[in-house]
Amino acid sequence: MGKQSQTSKQSKDICALCGGLCEHGTTTSTTDFGDALIVVRSVPALVCQQCGEAWVETAALAALEDIVTNARARKVPVEIVTMAA
Repeated sequence: MGKQSQTSKQSKDICALCGGLCEHGTTTSTTDFGDALIVVRSVPALVCQQCGEAWVETAALAALEDIVTNARARKVPVEIVTMAA
């Protein structure tokens, strides 16, 4: 039983900044190009339960990049989008 407990602890994501436990959640991504500000809410991320630092999940990176690229191409000065689940 102790061995299973250690294995599950090791499989958890650990925060690179503080060593806290990261769990799946969401974050808000803000990209400022100077002439355009793009805010994307509800971005899937690993969020540290101790310090609050968030890392966008790999599976969401391409979609996030597409949202930012499309908003910039439309030359909008401010874009606020909620990422689809």
